[in-house]
Amino acid sequence: VGGSIYLDENFTSSNLQNKIQKNDYSIVHIASHSVFNGTANRTFLQAYDQQISLKEFEEIMRKRKSSIELLTLSSCDAVGDNRSILGLAGVAVRNKVENVLASLWSPNDQDTVSPIEEFYRQIKKQPNITKAQALRNAQISLISGSHPAVWSTFVLIFK
Repeated sequence: VGGSIYLDENFTSSNLQNKIQKNDYSIVHIASHSVFNGTANRTFLQAYDQQISLKEFEEIMRKRKSSIELLTLSSCDAVGDNRSILGLAGVAVRNKVENVLASLWSPNDQDTVSPIEEFYRQIKKQPNITKAQALRNAQISLISGSHPAVWSTFVLIFK
């Protein structure tokens, strides 16, 4: 769907804060190591320079002027129970994010490529499609040719 990429040393906590708060992005995709550990003080998103705590992430999102239509959190290490993703995703939904697509467990990075690409392809192909329908279509398109761990990794949380 295009956009700007902030990779490795460009994905710092201050750069994330700057870009989220000062740009009118409708879609933000964060693919980073993170730990969703069931408690706020042990949940974090890893930036290049430091860990961004749940509280810091909430502060970044709260200071944004406009809403984000879609925040995708694809993590390489989601540790904890199946509800722990609601930590960062819940914070996002409470703070100017309309939809959050997030992994429920620790997916293999390579396994997230197909569902994410198909999800975004659905959105680009049909601009008026709901995010839920785009996720459903992406999952259906992958269901016959891949293991359930590939097509069922993501959950959509929306307002």
